[in-house]
Amino acid sequence: MSEQLIVTAPVVSWNYDMAAHPSLRKCLLLTRDGIAVLGSESDLTGYIAWAPMPKRDKQKEKELGL
Repeated sequence: MSEQLIVTAPVVSWNYDMAAHPSLRKCLLLTRDGIAVLGSESDLTGYIAWAPMPKRDKQKEKELGL
C-alpha cells in the first residue's frame, strides 16, 4: 500500500517496549502482520507494539450535538 494512502497522526507513534504496555487498559495494539487493533489484552502474544488511545474533544462533540 502506498504511504500516500495512509492517514497518520504527527504526535502519536508506536511504543515497541511491550513491558511498558498498560496491562488491561484500552489501547491500540499492533500485530506482527502490521494490523492495528483496539484492545486491553493481558496476553500480548502476537503483538509487537502498543499506542495510547487518542483523546476525545468532549467540548467539540458537545458543539456538534453529540
